[in-house]
Amino acid sequence: MGTVNGARGHAKRKAVMPAFSSKHVKRMAEVALNKTEAWIKLMVERTTEDEPSFDFNVSEEMVGIVLSALSETAFEYEMSEQEKEKFGKDLKVALIEFVRKDPAIPFRGLLGWFLPERRRAVAAAKSLKAFAMKIMREYRANHHANNGNIIQLIMESDEAFPTDDEKAAQILGLLFGGRDTTAHRSA
Repeated sequence: MGTVNGARGHAKRKAVMPAFSSKHVKRMAEVALNKTEAWIKLMVERTTEDEPSFDFNVSEEMVGIVLSALSETAFEYEMSEQEKEKFGKDLKVALIEFVRKDPAIPFRGLLGWFLPERRRAVAAAKSLKAFAMKIMREYRANHHANNGNIIQLIMESDEAFPTDDEKAAQILGLLFGGRDTTAHRSA
């Protein structure tokens, strides 16, 4: 969506824009607040007289909360803790390879199969795509009411997203963008 220009990019942005209405943003904020309150309650319960304090990474915790709220409200999908952790690890491996190293080192893509880190990044990218496809299968199997959220707009806009690969790419782009910008701003 953000990397495609011209008429195709416009069609993609236009297709999902209604999901960013104040009604949907408010719903996501409410879900995020509920998940934050549940997390605070869990942290308070975890604190005992024997263990009055413990270490945690606020940024990581916020990423988990935002990812849960985003996947629930935008994609009608409940991410497990394992899925959130795997998503974060796969995303990091793929971004380091394809955004940082690939553009800086010519021929890396051609010779990549000789590099274990390149093979791991390709596997991570395939895992991310498989996760997006899982979200799509879940939506198709449990199609909910016409509520105008992001997953519905993506899945029903064959003009903007004619293939499942394009739909999966859009889902991953929104998960990545929402996860990083919202969570790190919150932390």
